[in-house]
Amino acid sequence: MMMDTGFEATGTTVNLSATEHEEYIVGFDDDVLLIIDRLTGYRKKLDIISIVGMGGLGKTTLATKIFGDSLVEYYFDMRGWITVSQEYSKRDLLVQLLVSIGRSVHETASESKLYEMVYQSLKGRRYLIVIDDVWSCKAWDDVRLCFPDDNIGSRVLVTTRLAEVAGHASRGGFTHNLGLLTEEQSWELLCRKTFRGHECPESLTETGKHIATKCGGLPLALVVIAGLLEKGERRKDLWEKIAERVGSYVINDPKGCLDTLALSYDHLPLHLKKCFLYVGIFPEDYIIQVQTLIRLWMAEGFIKEAGQRSLEEEGEYHLMDLIDRNLLIVADKRSNGGIKSCRLHDLLRELCLKKADEETFFQKVSREQRRLLFTSNRNLDSDSVSSIVKQRRLSAAPDVLCNIYLHGFTTYTRSVLCFDYGGFSEYRTTNWVPSFLLLRVLDLLNIPLVDSSDIRMLVHLRYLAVWSRKESLSLKFDLRSLQTFIAKGKFQWPILSFGNMVMAHIVIW
Repeated sequence: MMMDTGFEATGTTVNLSATEHEEYIVGFDDDVLLIIDRLTGYRKKLDIISIVGMGGLGKTTLATKIFGDSLVEYYFDMRGWITVSQEYSKRDLLVQLLVSIGRSVHETASESKLYEMVYQSLKGRRYLIVIDDVWSCKAWDDVRLCFPDDNIGSRVLVTTRLAEVAGHASRGGFTHNLGLLTEEQSWELLCRKTFRGHECPESLTETGKHIATKCGGLPLALVVIAGLLEKGERRKDLWEKIAERVGSYVINDPKGCLDTLALSYDHLPLHLKKCFLYVGIFPEDYIIQVQTLIRLWMAEGFIKEAGQRSLEEEGEYHLMDLIDRNLLIVADKRSNGGIKSCRLHDLLRELCLKKADEETFFQKVSREQRRLLFTSNRNLDSDSVSSIVKQRRLSAAPDVLCNIYLHGFTTYTRSVLCFDYGGFSEYRTTNWVPSFLLLRVLDLLNIPLVDSSDIRMLVHLRYLAVWSRKESLSLKFDLRSLQTFIAKGKFQWPILSFGNMVMAHIVIW
């Protein structure tokens, strides 16, 4: 009995064409030419080429366009396509591959027989096989022995979000890093999808370009937003409302945009999930100094020593792992090639905020929430007071953080971080600090410190950052757990008196 796999094959190649995708492809011209040149180049040995990039960049779309290119169709005797995804079986991959190259498969065939069938079908033919959406090195290892090398120019094209997988598959071959679209390319794609070949009205152009920019160069986000714009009224006031909430529209897209982005998060081991979510605490478009980020991870207990590596060295490994998984973007490098700063794509930050809310990981407080009530009593909530219940981490603007109303003692909050959102210059007090006696992280670099006496009560602090505008202010602490201390501004000299503390990092500026 022959197996019905749901794939349609024509002759010896899968019937997959890029025509239906043509309208949506913008900014890939150079990528297409570069990869086709590599596919059809002079190398006779079997060559493995990887396309790597974050979710939503269009790796599959790019591979589809290349697969259906007329030169590629002419150059290769046989073409096939398989999709791996996170959950797969070896047998299913082999069946997919056989059907995609036009071979019949008997449902009782053993795995070893399927291997042999694939190998023999490709033997002596110049072939191109696309392996789409690979999530592990093991997935590649499970199929790589199927591909004979007859020195006739055969190629395998792999798409993945993971740099580790790309490097493992290519092994000295070519890895193509797919980047974000430029603002100009983003606007072009948004226009194509929204107006279907017609011009954008001049009255909407400025707002439309702002919307395109807010999508952060991610084609998936642009397509989602364009669908919204195409179906809605073409009024400037409505477009301005969409521009204000691009991230939330994309994340809540019923077609599963969030699911696409969340796949990378779901694939993370637990310790990296915590590190990734923590990056969402930083404000939108924030350039994050990696030394600061790693020290915050250390203070939170997210990093454990491994072998001979120090906590900081292990933190650097965590950071590079997130970068290699295309979940963090390198913003700047040091002269020695090391990572100096990084950032989070706006839509991945939206994902962080959503996951953090689901898991009570942290709460970001907006300026609309002018006052905060820390309480364990949900009945005390009101429209004017935002109740923070069982939140372990809090991120807020200075003028919000300084209007806190306490109802008892909070045993949950471990971190309070204050970021500079602009427009804050007044002195404020920190009389709420004693109610957070279990804090590990306290970052008040954007709130002028008036009195440091309350801080000495926070004996569990591992990370402390403060700012003073009073030369008479002294810092006399006995915080034995403190790992990192950062101070800026004016302090009484000598600036520090830390008792019996032993710290790895002190920064004064």
